[in-house]
Amino acid sequence: METISILVERSRSGDREAFARIVKQYQGMVSAATLNVVGNYAQSEDLAQETFLTAWRKLPELREPEKLASWLYGIARQLGHLTFRWQEDSILLGSVLFWLSCFVLSGALGLYAFRRKH
Repeated sequence: METISILVERSRSGDREAFARIVKQYQGMVSAATLNVVGNYAQSEDLAQETFLTAWRKLPELREPEKLASWLYGIARQLGHLTFRWQEDSILLGSVLFWLSCFVLSGALGLYAFRRKH
């Protein structure tokens, strides 16, 4: 059985089979990390895939291959937090736009009623 360091080195050389073995070994951990952040199973699976795509692209930056697990975990958590923040910002923006439209509409209705009286 090959060590993680060997699988990382082979993956860095473009060996997709070696990287597939890494994915298989760490899929559960990465999915659990993203699920813990976003709380949605389907979304956590998407983020797990994104984690491995990011890892594939950034593999040359990994200085200590034996710390692959914590490196992947960090990528997964970071992507999860970015997604969660984006969702919160979208919800906040939607709420602000809703209340702003209510305010504008109520002002327009008040102006209409005022004009009808005078």
